[in-house]
Amino acid sequence: MISGIAEYLPSLASANTSAEVFQAVSRLSNPPFQSPVLRALWTDSMDFFFTLVAVFVTSRVIKLFNGLRTVNHIPGYRPPFTPLGFPGVLPTRWWNTGLDVHFVRRHDMYKEREYMSLVPFISGKPAIWSNNLDVAKQVEAGGARGLFFKPDSSSMALRLWGTNLAASNGEAWRKHRRVMGPAFNIPNRMGKDVRSLQRNGFWRGVGNETRSRRGPSSIHNVQGSINHVEALLASWHLLSLEHVDLDFRAAGS
Repeated sequence: MISGIAEYLPSLASANTSAEVFQAVSRLSNPPFQSPVLRALWTDSMDFFFTLVAVFVTSRVIKLFNGLRTVNHIPGYRPPFTPLGFPGVLPTRWWNTGLDVHFVRRHDMYKEREYMSLVPFISGKPAIWSNNLDVAKQVEAGGARGLFFKPDSSSMALRLWGTNLAASNGEAWRKHRRVMGPAFNIPNRMGKDVRSLQRNGFWRGVGNETRSRRGPSSIHNVQGSINHVEALLASWHLLSLEHVDLDFRAAGS
């Protein structure tokens, strides 16, 4: 029976017109067996097969309409798979939107408007894409008071090391931001102090004194020592997360 099905499937796949499709389906419906048992099995198998196809197609149509309603019917692409999922590794074609869609369709993707929708009908969630920097800033930099939250699917790789600033929302984001802030602010403040001392001629005097005592090559050690101190302070703040009530643990701890 399986060989009989395999014999008729190529004719269905190679059909180009509706008449050829109808003819191929009719051949599938007519069992090519003389035995009553095999004919009954064939009929039941075809009924089950067409029922599964009908249920699958109906569910995908419902998914497509629900996705269009989610994005408020914004024009855009309607691919079978989302580019951020596993099938997204497929190259971008007229029927598929892959990970390289921003490069392949860079000339016409945002030609008519600054935003567009992407609604996959087989697997994936609907999304709205925009090339407006103000919109990106509002979405990405909203912080704890923002209206947009990072979905778990977008930060799944980052969560392998625990909850962090880039993957958290709400109160958890505020806690991580409060702890991580000094690690980024101290080097900036030190840089301002170093530039202020440089304008006042402090490093010129230090360089002259160092050169007179140890030679011309020692002047380069001054800035190197400052960079080393900045790196140590930043590392100290990052490693201090071990002693805070967070899910983060330093590598090797």
